[in-house]
Amino acid sequence: MLLGGTSCNKNNSSTQTNATMTASVNGSPITFSVVLSNSNGYTSVQGTSSNYTLTLVMKTMAAGIYTLGDQSTGYYATVSDNFGYSYSTNAASNGQITLTQAGPKFNGTFYFTATETSPSPGGATVTVTSGSCSNI
Repeated sequence: MLLGGTSCNKNNSSTQTNATMTASVNGSPITFSVVLSNSNGYTSVQGTSSNYTLTLVMKTMAAGIYTLGDQSTGYYATVSDNFGYSYSTNAASNGQITLTQAGPKFNGTFYFTATETSPSPGGATVTVTSGSCSNI
């Protein structure tokens, strides 16, 4: 992922034709179309499929292992589905993203459990496992 030239209030987004993202959501393997955006110093990697939208938000794009928690940590994940349900990681979530640098871009693996935020906050959970993204 390229971050050069990102200012505090600039919002850049682009579809990455060579970026990929896959994950299992509640046990079902999914391949996502990927859009990257940079806003206010945060990088979002958003994957969209026919049934889900999965977003990983990171305040730093550097090789390392990061815990996915609540939004205040700067490292968190959200999932929404076609039925109007939304989920987000929080302080009690277990999850992480591991980034490795591949030239000017990054590859990563991730997993997390997210708790329902809408329509019934604190209701159900969604489990994302075997997550992988490349060329972001």
